[in-house]
Amino acid sequence: LDATARHWYARTNAVEYAHFERCAKFRKWHLWLGCITISCTAVLGVIADKHMSGPSWFQHLHDHLLPFLSVVAPILTGLVSFLRFDEKSTLHHNAGARFASMKRELDVMIANCTSECDIDGVRRELKTICEKWDALTTQAPALYASEWVKIKKKIAESEEEIEKYHPRRDVESDGSMCLDPIA
Repeated sequence: LDATARHWYARTNAVEYAHFERCAKFRKWHLWLGCITISCTAVLGVIADKHMSGPSWFQHLHDHLLPFLSVVAPILTGLVSFLRFDEKSTLHHNAGARFASMKRELDVMIANCTSECDIDGVRRELKTICEKWDALTTQAPALYASEWVKIKKKIAESEEEIEKYHPRRDVESDGSMCLDPIA
């Protein structure tokens, strides 16, 4: 049970990290695309409102930039609406927060298992966490396949981290197994 809890801790930590990282990327894309869209529509509004008279450089700018921005501005507006980066960011943030909550539950469980613990209680808690995990997995937005390389690396790091903070009580410092798990 301890090994299962530790493995799940490492996985929840890695998936939490991946969701928060994806959240940050989507927020960055949303801000950049939104700012560019606002700028293009503002410039388009200014140029379209000006009359054709004025300096030759303005006439040149008006003749070339107006048609370009007339096409680009609605495309950018459509992309902001269609890609829904802000909504995707929120979904990933919520999934990351739920995985963080689950990780904290596992952390407490592992801490309790390093001292004497109720095996049946641990089984019940793991079953409850498993049910939560299953529900969360179906609700959480998908992570990209390219992210799984980072996730696997993060799992390995998390396994080392949990071992550092909650060393197994059945393993000696030299790596050999204890005969008495309470020792």
